[in-house]
Amino acid sequence: FYVADRRRRDGDNLQKSIQDALNRIAYADDSQIKEWHGALTLDPDKPRAVVQVETRDQSVQQFTTKRGNNGEKED
Repeated sequence: FYVADRRRRDGDNLQKSIQDALNRIAYADDSQIKEWHGALTLDPDKPRAVVQVETRDQSVQQFTTKRGNNGEKED
């Protein structure tokens, strides 16, 4: 979250608002979320929320791609 000023904010409430907003858009229900990383950063000129959604299947697939001895991807 990039916020406009230094007022105190409840990060949990900000997180929950994003999770609720993405219900039935990025996932069936926010109970499916297994990991969350967040930060509050000051940006008075352009306050915003930046969200990146990844599936565990995609992450696992990236790490399990087979490579040959020469480093080339094998089919």
